[in-house]
Amino acid sequence: MSRRLSWFVFSFVLISLLGAVELKSQTDTAKLYRIAPTTYQPVDTSHSPRRLISLNGVWQAFSENPQVNTTFKVPGAFLFDGSVRFERTFRLDSTMLNKTVRLYVTGCNNAAQIKLNDEITGSHEGGYMPFIVEFRNERLFYAQDNKLEITVDNRLSPLSSLPAKQRPFGWANEGGIIREIFLEILPEVRLASPRFDYRLHSGAAQISFTAQIRSRRGLAPEALEGLTCMLEIWDVRREQKLAGSPPRACENWNGDRQDLALTYQLSEPALWSPQEPNLYALRAVLMQGDSVIDELWQETGFRSIQIAGQELHLNGEPLELRGANWMEAYNRQSVLLDSTELANLVMTAQQLGLNVLRVIGRPPHPLLPRLCDRAGIFLLQELPLYYLTDAHFNQPNFSPLAQAQAHEMIERDQHHPSVLAWGLGALSAPLSSNAQRTLQELVAEIRKRDDRPIYAVTLPGWISLWEPHADFLLIDWFLRVDLTPFRELAKHSVKPVMPIIGQWASEALVRTGEPNSDTERAEAEGLQAEYYMRVFNLFDRAEGRSSYFLHALKDWEGPTPMLAAGPLALTKSDAQVEASAIDARFVSSSTRRYPCGLIDASGQNRLAFKVVQAHNRRDTNPVGATKHTLPGNSGIFQIVGILLILILLYFIQRDRRLQDNLRRIFVHPHGFYIDLYENRKVAPFLTVLLGLAESCVLALLLTQFFYAFRHDVIFDHVINLVLHAPYWKGVLIWLVWNPAWFLAGATLAIFLLGVLSAIFLRILGMFFSSSLTLSQYLTFVFWVGANLLILAAIAPIFHRLLLMPDFVRPTLFFVAVIFLWLIGRFFRAIRVLYMISFLRAAIICIVIFGGILASIVLYYDQSQAIFDYAKYYFEMLKARA
Repeated sequence: MSRRLSWFVFSFVLISLLGAVELKSQTDTAKLYRIAPTTYQPVDTSHSPRRLISLNGVWQAFSENPQVNTTFKVPGAFLFDGSVRFERTFRLDSTMLNKTVRLYVTGCNNAAQIKLNDEITGSHEGGYMPFIVEFRNERLFYAQDNKLEITVDNRLSPLSSLPAKQRPFGWANEGGIIREIFLEILPEVRLASPRFDYRLHSGAAQISFTAQIRSRRGLAPEALEGLTCMLEIWDVRREQKLAGSPPRACENWNGDRQDLALTYQLSEPALWSPQEPNLYALRAVLMQGDSVIDELWQETGFRSIQIAGQELHLNGEPLELRGANWMEAYNRQSVLLDSTELANLVMTAQQLGLNVLRVIGRPPHPLLPRLCDRAGIFLLQELPLYYLTDAHFNQPNFSPLAQAQAHEMIERDQHHPSVLAWGLGALSAPLSSNAQRTLQELVAEIRKRDDRPIYAVTLPGWISLWEPHADFLLIDWFLRVDLTPFRELAKHSVKPVMPIIGQWASEALVRTGEPNSDTERAEAEGLQAEYYMRVFNLFDRAEGRSSYFLHALKDWEGPTPMLAAGPLALTKSDAQVEASAIDARFVSSSTRRYPCGLIDASGQNRLAFKVVQAHNRRDTNPVGATKHTLPGNSGIFQIVGILLILILLYFIQRDRRLQDNLRRIFVHPHGFYIDLYENRKVAPFLTVLLGLAESCVLALLLTQFFYAFRHDVIFDHVINLVLHAPYWKGVLIWLVWNPAWFLAGATLAIFLLGVLSAIFLRILGMFFSSSLTLSQYLTFVFWVGANLLILAAIAPIFHRLLLMPDFVRPTLFFVAVIFLWLIGRFFRAIRVLYMISFLRAAIICIVIFGGILASIVLYYDQSQAIFDYAKYYFEMLKARA
C-alpha cells in the first residue's frame, strides 16, 4: 500500500511540475511576442480635412494554442504559427457623425478577418500589403465605445498561400499586426480612387490627376454648390507653390458622385536621378469658395526608364546598376520597423557606392521607398513568388491572389521615383504551359497598372522560362567566381541580365580545431573579402558596363538554421537575449543567422565592405591580397573506416564460428533461416558484433553523405522539407559539422533501430503462432543484413567518391544494388521465419511496410508538398549547372 501511495505522490508531483513548466512556457509572452521599436505615420493630417487616428498601442490578445490572454502592443509580431485575436475599443465624437470612417492597415501577416461591434466587415490575405476596410455608418457608435476585433492567422500553406510555406534562405514567418494601423476619417465630400500620373515628353512633364468626387448620401444639394478642383505643383517642403491648373467647376453629378480628370504641363522639370534626387509635391485640392473641402498630397519625382537592347537607360543615359539584396530584418526585431536602423541602412548603401537596393521576397515597409526617394537610391520591389514550384502557379487561387497583391503593391508605391522595377519573385519554376499562361496574365495585369520594367530572379537554366515575361533578369551566381559562363549567358540573352554574387562569412567554414571566435571570424571575413576581390578583378577586365547585385547587404535571421553556413558561434550579445538556455545551442538567433552580408547582424562592417566600397569608388583596394582555402575534409572517416575493416578481419580470422556463419548466410542463406526457425542459437556476442559493424558501416555512409554535401544550398533546402522543425535541424547541422559525434550517434541510432525492428517482428510473429524468442529475432535482423558489410570496402573513401563527378553515379548505383539485395534477402527470410507462402509474404510486406512508407510520404506530401518540390529541386539541379 505504501509503495502504491509513493508512486501516486511521485506521479502527482511530476505531472504538477510538467504542468507548471508548460504553463510558464505558454504565459511567458516575452518568448511569444515582439514589439516594434518605432512606428511611422505616413502623413500629417493636423491641418487637413482628412484625419488619421492612430490605433497603435495596447490591444488585448487571445490565442488557444498556445494559450494567451494578455495585452500586446501593436505593431508587433507573435513568434509562432497560429491564430491570434486582437481586440480594442475606440470612440468617435459627434463631429464625425456624417463622415466616412475607414480602417487603414499598413500590414497584417498573413490572413486577417476584421469585425466591428461583433459584425464581420472585411478580410484580407497577404502579409506585407496595405488594405482598407470601410465601416458602415449604421454599425458605428458615437455615444459609446466601438469594439474592433482583428483575427490574424499566419499559417502558410505548402501550395495555396503567397508566400508559400517553404521559404528556403528566406525570412521568419512572424504573425500579427506587424505594421501601423489607423482610422481614417474622410470629409462628407471627398476625392475617391485618386491617381497621380505623369509623362515626360519634349522636356516637359505632362502631369495628370484622376479621381471620383463622392458625397455623403442625403447631403443637401446646396452643400455641393460652388465646388472647384485644382492640380498644383509645390516644392517638396510644401513651402512654395510652383505651378497649377486653373480651377475646374464640379457640376456634372451622377447621383452622389462624378468623375474628375485634371492635367497640367510642367515645363523643364528638374529630373530625378541618384546623383540629383529632385522631388516635387503634387496637390489635388477640392475647394468651396475659400474653404478646403478635401485635399491629397503626393511626393514624386520625374524620370524616365527605358531598356535599349541589353542596357537600362535613365533619363536617356545608360544606367549601370550597383546593387545589393536586403532582407527586411531590423536587427533582432525582424520585420518590425526600426526607423533609425532603416535610415542607417540607406546611408550605408550610399557609403558603399550602391545605387539600388533589392528587397528580397516581399514589399518593404512604406518608409523605405520614401527614404530612397530622398537619398537617390533605386529600389526593386517584388511579389512573394518565392521558390514556387510549377504546382503553385496551377492552383485555382494563385491568379486572383497574386494579382490582388500586385495591385496593392503598385497602388501603394507607384508614385515613388526610386522604385525602379516590379519583381516577379525569386527562383520560381513555371515549367508547364499552363503556368506560363498564368504568369502571362499576372504580367499583363502589372503592365496595365504601371509602365515600370519588370524583373525576375532566376537560375541560369531557367532564363528561357522568364525571358517572355521580364524586362531584365537577375541571375543567381551566389558562391560562384568564374564569370565566363555568365558572360556567355548574357551574350545569348535577348534581355539585360545581371549576376547576384556573394559568399558566406561563416566561422564554421574556416574552423580547423577548437572554436576560437576572434580568429575564426577574421578568417571567415577574409574568405568573403577574397571572393569579392576575385570577382571584381574579373569585372574590371571585362569590356563595357558591369551591373551586379551583392548577396547580401546585411545578415538576417531566417526561419531555420542553414546547413551550408554551419553551426555559428553564439556571441555574448546573443546569449544575453536568448529566450531559452536549453535551445540556445542549436536554435538561437545566432544559429538561425544567415552570415552572407557585408554587415554582420550586430551592425559591424565586415572586411568585404571595404572591398566593395573601394571597387565602386574606383579606389585602390584597401585589403591586401590574401589566399584563403577551406579546411580539408575530416580524417575521421578514413580512420574509423579502416579501423572497422581491421577489426572485422581480425574477428573473422580468429573466430571459426563467425567464418562459418558468414559463409552460410551468403552461400546457403535458406539453411541459416531454417536453423533460426528451429530455434538454433547463434552466439550473442557474434550477433552484437555483426550488428554494431553493420550500424557503423551505415553510419559511415550516412555521415559522409551529409558531410560531402554540407556546402550545397539545394541539399539544405531538401532537408527543410523533411526536417522542418528548427530545433532538430539545428541539432542535425551541429552533428554534420562535427562528424565524429554524428558517426557515434548514427551508429547507436541504427543499432537501436535494428533492436526495434526485432521487437516489431516478434509482435508480428504472434499472429503467425511463432514461438521464437526476441534474441532470435535480433539474430535474424542483424544476420540478414550481413550483406551491408560489403559496403565497408568503400566506407573510408565514400565522401571523396561523392565529390568526384565521374564517380558519383557508379558509387550510388553500387550502394543501391546492395540495398536492393538486402530487401530481397529480407523478403526471403520472412517467408522462412513465418513459414508462409510467397503471396502471403508479399501481402505482409506491401500492407505493413508499404503502408508505413505510404503514410510517411502522404504526410509529407500534405504538409510539405514533397512530390511537387521533388520535381522542383530536380529541375533546379539541372538549371544551376
